[in-house]
Amino acid sequence: MTQHFLLSSKARMLSSYEIAQLSEEEAYDLLCELRWGGKEFITCPKCGVQHKPYYISTRKQWRCKHCNHTFSVTSGTIFANRKKPIKVYLYALMEWVNAVKGLSSLQLARNAKLNPRTAFVLSHKFRKALLESRDMKPLSGVVDMDGTYVHPAPRKANKKADRIDYRLKGNQNSDKRCVMVTREHYSSEEKASNALHCGAKRSHVFVAHTESQSVVKNFADKFIKPNTQINTDESTAYDVLLPYYDLRTVNHKEEYRSDLGVTNNQAE
Repeated sequence: MTQHFLLSSKARMLSSYEIAQLSEEEAYDLLCELRWGGKEFITCPKCGVQHKPYYISTRKQWRCKHCNHTFSVTSGTIFANRKKPIKVYLYALMEWVNAVKGLSSLQLARNAKLNPRTAFVLSHKFRKALLESRDMKPLSGVVDMDGTYVHPAPRKANKKADRIDYRLKGNQNSDKRCVMVTREHYSSEEKASNALHCGAKRSHVFVAHTESQSVVKNFADKFIKPNTQINTDESTAYDVLLPYYDLRTVNHKEEYRSDLGVTNNQAE
């Protein structure tokens, strides 16, 4: 079985402890390296030309030789017009990224010694950066697709006589929603070229009222290329994809993986 990424040494290449040990100058150099690969060849955020611009050492800024635009290492990023040292932002970002199960703004405020309102805004800036950098190109190759319901039923009553059958449509929770997900596999060539290319390559997730044929069809039309191989479970909601995609199903009542190798475990 492939090792989980969080158990590998790659997940420990940079830590919050190391960020905390940096001086402000070292944190500045690290941000330059993360953004441009160093200070030698820099991409102007306005005209996009990669070259060696004029460096204004007294202001720690550069001036582009092509468009004469003056910029810094944080220009055009969520850290633009910052009021805190770069080291504080890098530490907060490292804490936020390493919290794989999420990190509240109040805990981030305590960890990075920030005002709670500052931590709240900073957390949303991190989320905004992720949202704007999403790759929304349609999935292709081999794609796993599945849906699951959240908030399906309230807590059962203590007495058996007072319990309601929430499987009946009239008793179902009105707040119940279906979370749909599609995940694209790495190709055989990508797996052979890089050992880290395992599992899912890209994912698309959205929330719907129900796992129905109309919802599945609209989702597939928007996010999956025609004729793509789609692996699903035995739900009849996916039958609508048959004329447009290479649909392959596995009956989870009988098996998790079919004898033909069909499985949608990446989406599960």
